[in-house]
Amino acid sequence: MKQPSKNAAVYDGPLNQASRVDDPDSARMPQSKFGKGTSASPLFRSILIICAANTARSVMAECIIARELTRRGWHREITVRSAGIAPYARDGALVSLDTRMALRDIGIHLGDDATSTDLKRHPELLENADLVIAMTEQQARELRERFAVPDNLQVYTLRSFVGEAGDIDDPFEKGDLVFAQCREEISRLVPRFIDGLLGRESGRDEFGGTPEMSSSTK
Repeated sequence: MKQPSKNAAVYDGPLNQASRVDDPDSARMPQSKFGKGTSASPLFRSILIICAANTARSVMAECIIARELTRRGWHREITVRSAGIAPYARDGALVSLDTRMALRDIGIHLGDDATSTDLKRHPELLENADLVIAMTEQQARELRERFAVPDNLQVYTLRSFVGEAGDIDDPFEKGDLVFAQCREEISRLVPRFIDGLLGRESGRDEFGGTPEMSSSTK
């Protein structure tokens, strides 16, 4: 098995019981809109990423977001978890090989025993979250239709959070090229997503985006 490089992220999870990035920049102080090297409270501290089965898209998003948070020095302030919401989602399903290979190609190494989380069995993930990110608009709708979502919990798609329209399509059984394209699309959006978490310019309400299926009381 290929060994992680010196600068690789070693991600032990589901998914995120622990994570490590061997990157000297990760030790720097959190940076905020108030100036380099200063610390401010993020707008969201507990992020839940959802997709259908939690074996591909949401796993990639969780790992890439966690690495970016570590690089920016915010990994102790902001937690990120992921789960599947489809009726067929279950605990303990192995993360797909294509997902692990797509992440490995950008230096993130998941163990062969990385497994999925079924949100139906873990309602505490919703209770503890202050932001939910779905991969598609349909998933955002289904979350509110099928789960006990707190009225004040903000739900967006990854694209809508940064002010874009559209979904992150499921790469399941479409081959390694499509998985790589999915990973690259998520990677493109993540820096702007993190900026939004930190109160910098993002696609959220005041910057022209709209939450998917957000509470009418918001």
